[in-house]
Amino acid sequence: MADKQLKKISGSTVFKLLLLSAVVIVSVVFMWFTYEIIGQLREEAQEKVKSYVRLWVRAVDQNTPSSETQLIFDEIISRANFPIIVASAERDPNFWRNLHDIDDNERGPETVARVREIMRAMKIEHGEEKIVFGPPDSAGGAAQGVNYFYHGDSRLIENLKIAPYVQIAMVLSVLFIGFVGFTNIKRSDERHIWVGMARETAHQLGTPISSLMGWLEIMRSRTSRHSDDDNGGAAQPSTAVILDSMDADTARLRQVANRFGKIGSAPEMLALDFNQTVRMTVEYFQKRLPFDGQGAKITFVENKLPQVVFNPELLEWTVENLIKNALESVDPRRGLIELHSRLSSDRRFVRLTVTDNGKGIPLGVQRKVFRPGFSSKKRGWGLGLTLAKRIIVEYHGGKLTLLKSAPGETVFQISLRAQP
Repeated sequence: MADKQLKKISGSTVFKLLLLSAVVIVSVVFMWFTYEIIGQLREEAQEKVKSYVRLWVRAVDQNTPSSETQLIFDEIISRANFPIIVASAERDPNFWRNLHDIDDNERGPETVARVREIMRAMKIEHGEEKIVFGPPDSAGGAAQGVNYFYHGDSRLIENLKIAPYVQIAMVLSVLFIGFVGFTNIKRSDERHIWVGMARETAHQLGTPISSLMGWLEIMRSRTSRHSDDDNGGAAQPSTAVILDSMDADTARLRQVANRFGKIGSAPEMLALDFNQTVRMTVEYFQKRLPFDGQGAKITFVENKLPQVVFNPELLEWTVENLIKNALESVDPRRGLIELHSRLSSDRRFVRLTVTDNGKGIPLGVQRKVFRPGFSSKKRGWGLGLTLAKRIIVEYHGGKLTLLKSAPGETVFQISLRAQP
């Protein structure tokens, strides 16, 4: 049990680590891809900046016609979609455009100070472009005018910078919401299982306890009349029969306790006669049917089968759950329940079908019948079929399926691998 629980915990931890690793890898790849795009856009922007510098030199050249200068400013420089600052030779900003939260025409001292801070940041990140214009002086020296051109990233690039972090935050938010939702669903399922387990225990104990109470009532009746053979003329079973039946019910109580003890542990698997185990279970119910055998009928049609490896107590539990489920569905006086064992056509599997003529399971809920806590009955306990499926699938490596269900015919099938 401890080893199985340790494996479950280890598997859960590995899954969480794999999920976390996947998120990290996806985030890193997305960030790398985004910054690759940003790098390409910056290269294109740098080429555009060089063109703007040449145009700026052209615009401030005294030999450039005024109409052309106006065209350069209005149609090209003014339409730049990235931040621009042009500073004097002393690096005092005297022209700017597209600065965040700064008006292009504002020239107050506070604004100039803010622009100067932005200009320093632009220089650190992108450097500066020197603008030289005007003819050289009379001595053949340097040109008459010098400006410095600074630029920042466009709004697109700025948005791309934060895109990976937004993406990661969204992924983490979805994972968190999913984790919280999954945890709540898991807790809800656990509550259903605990409630269902309590109801299943009461349900399992109910049949033998009711039977024992009936036998005790018969014995009291006999004791009060001081007779072992007669009770007011009514035919009564002998004391030996009563004791044998009470012993069988007591054994059934011990069996119920053993069954619950096997949940969560590895049961002992034996190669046994499949038909015999099913037959014993059917006979137990046949002796305890209501209306003195004049009500619902349970029959077992058995075919010759090879041995099957299974745990008899858990298989009995499964068959009991299917029979109880059928008894609750059929009419108490006209119900028919038939169990039929057979070998599959390829002789690899032993199959047991449990068919009843009850009201059936609604089509919309048939896929839910094996879910913990689900029941189509008003007072259902909602765990019998879940336990039955777990016993067959997890412990025996077989299948338990609802083949079909409609008013008048519902068929469940157990399929276990036959011994070669």
